[in-house]
Amino acid sequence: MLIRRNVVGFLSTALALFAGLTVYKRMFNSNRNVKYVTVRTIYKEPERKALANSRTAPVIQSTVSATVVKTNPGRDGINEESTLLSVDYTEMFNEGDQTAVKTISPNIESNKSRLTTILFWNPWFRWKDYKFGLGQKVFIKKCGTDQCQTITDRSRQSEVQAVVFFGGYLNDRYDPVLPPRSDSEQVYVYLNTEPPSKYPTVFSKLRHDFNITISYKLDSTIYWPYGRVLPREDERQTLTNLDMATKNRTVAWMVSICEDVNMRMTYYEELKKYIQVDMYGKCGQLKCHERGRKTTECIEYLSKYYKFYLAFENSHCVDYVTEKAFRSLQYDLIPIVMGGANYTKYLPPKSYIDVKDFQSPKHLAEYLIHLDNNPDEYMKYFDWKRYYTVVNDIPNSNRVFCELCELLRKNRSFLLDYNLADWWENDTCVNDVTMLRSIYHIT
Repeated sequence: MLIRRNVVGFLSTALALFAGLTVYKRMFNSNRNVKYVTVRTIYKEPERKALANSRTAPVIQSTVSATVVKTNPGRDGINEESTLLSVDYTEMFNEGDQTAVKTISPNIESNKSRLTTILFWNPWFRWKDYKFGLGQKVFIKKCGTDQCQTITDRSRQSEVQAVVFFGGYLNDRYDPVLPPRSDSEQVYVYLNTEPPSKYPTVFSKLRHDFNITISYKLDSTIYWPYGRVLPREDERQTLTNLDMATKNRTVAWMVSICEDVNMRMTYYEELKKYIQVDMYGKCGQLKCHERGRKTTECIEYLSKYYKFYLAFENSHCVDYVTEKAFRSLQYDLIPIVMGGANYTKYLPPKSYIDVKDFQSPKHLAEYLIHLDNNPDEYMKYFDWKRYYTVVNDIPNSNRVFCELCELLRKNRSFLLDYNLADWWENDTCVNDVTMLRSIYHIT
C-alpha cells in the first residue's frame, strides 16, 4: 500500500508539473524572467470521508502545487516578483477499494483575479519599499497571507488595486502631480508621518480625492503612531528597581534641529535659568557618540545618569507625538512633553510632565527640583510600568501594510467623508509665535 501511495503521489507531481509547464510554454515562453519557484506535495493523514459510489473508508488526499512567478526589474534596481499563475492538482483515492481511484482534474487559475497589488508611487523618505518590502513573499512572511503584493513600477499602474502616495513629497519641492486613475475602483492612499508644518502637501494641485488615509492622526483610516502603550499580559508586574545611585543629574535634551521651531529653544533658554539642563547633539556641546551613534543607544546612556528628558516636539500639531516621548518611557526617563497633542490619549497616567500645566518655565523648574529632592515622589512616575509596556512603532511598517492588505481585500468601496485638505492642514497646527507663547506660558 505504501508503494502504491508513493506511485500515486509521483504521478500527481508529474501531472501538476505537466499542466504548469504547458501553460508556461503557451503564455510565457518568450519571457526568460518567468520561473517556477514552488513545487510541493502535501499528504493529508487518512481521514473518514464518503466517496461517491463507494463505501465509507479512509481516504488519502495528495495535493501538488506549482506557482509561476515573474521577476521584473523594479525601479532603482529593486527586483519585484509577481505571481502570475498557480497550478493545483489534487487526487483522492479510497484505501478500502483496491480498484477505484477518484481523480480531481487540475485546477488552474490566474492569481490576477485574487491577488491585490499595491503600488508605492513615490518613496517614503529614502525607502522606496516603505521599509516593508516588495513582492508577494513579504506578505507571506510578515502578514501570513499570500493575497497581496507590493511594487514600485509606475508603468504597471493599470494592473494595481491601490496606489500609495507619501504626502510629504506631494509638494512643489518634489512631485505634486498625481497620475489619473486607471479605473474608477482604483484606491488612492494618502500616507504621511510628518506634520504639515514640516512637509506641506499642495492639495490645490492634486486633481484626485484620496480614499484611504494612513498617518499619526487618531482618526486616520489606518492609524500609524510613532509609538503605542499596550497593557501588560502579566498584570501588576513587579516594578524593576531603578539604579538611583547613578541618576545624579536632572534634565537632558538631545536635539539636532537648532532653529526655534515651536518655540522650544526659547522655552529651553528660560528653563535653564532655574535648573541645570544638559544639551546633547548638534545643538549642544555634549556628545554621546562614543557610546553609540544610534539615538536609542544615546537615550539609553542618558537614562543611566539623568532623571528627566525634554521631549519637545518640533511642531505644535494635533495628535503629533513622536518617538521622543515613547523612547523616554522605554528607558526610564520621565519625559517633559511640549507639543500640540492631548497627551492623556497617548501616554499612561502620571508617566510624563506637560509644560502646559505650569504657569511658567520657572514653575516647572521648581517642580522638577522638588521631585529631584524627593525620591518617593519621583518614583511614583514609574508606577505605570506595572500595568503597561511601550512599543516604538514608526520604524516598523509591517502592521500598517498588513492592515492595508486586509482592508483592501475585505472592502473595495472607499470614500472619505471629509475634505482631506481641511482634515490634514487647516487648523491642525499652530505656528503663530504669539499664540505659542500664550500656550506655553512664555513671557
